[in-house]
Amino acid sequence: MVTTTNQQWMLLLAYTQSYQLVDDGDYYESTMDALTSLYPKLSIGGWVIIDDYNIPCCAKAVHDFRNKFNITDELCKTADNIGAFWKRTKE
Repeated sequence: MVTTTNQQWMLLLAYTQSYQLVDDGDYYESTMDALTSLYPKLSIGGWVIIDDYNIPCCAKAVHDFRNKFNITDELCKTADNIGAFWKRTKE
C-alpha cells in the first residue's frame, strides 16, 4: 500500500489548473496550506469550498488567507452553517 500525504497531493495538484478547490482541513495549518498551494491554480470562475468552516481555527485560516491576498469575493455559508464557499472572480 502506498501512502500519500496531503503535502504530496498538494504538490501534484499544483501543476494542474482547477475549477474547484475543496478543503477539508479541520486545522489552521492544513487549511492554510491547501489554500496557499492550490488557490493560485484555481481558474477564474472556479469555486472554493471549505468543508469545516464552523471550526474556529479553520475559519481563521480562511479569513487570514483572504485578507493576506485581498480576496473580496463574497464568502457564503452553506445551508447547514458547517461549510463556506466563494467563487473566484479575479486574479
